[in-house]
Amino acid sequence: RRSPRIPMQLEVEFNHDHTGQLYLVTKDISETGVFIKMPPDQQPPVGSNVSVKLKNNFADGEEPQTLTMVVVRQTEKGIGLEFVND
Repeated sequence: RRSPRIPMQLEVEFNHDHTGQLYLVTKDISETGVFIKMPPDQQPPVGSNVSVKLKNNFADGEEPQTLTMVVVRQTEKGIGLEFVND
């Protein structure tokens, strides 16, 4: 693994043409990406770009940024996403 994973459950707003808008929960996060729990029948294909945004605002009231990520892995429990450098 390129970077250690930190177990962290965060609610996210997930958007993709295949799924539309879904509210999902992360399993873990790292410097390079995030793993999101998602049923296999809803998972977009590997290589797909998706939009991910934290569902809750930060403590200072600032709204979280929408991030573009790419699907790099699929499992029965969810998908691995990698941050895309814009």
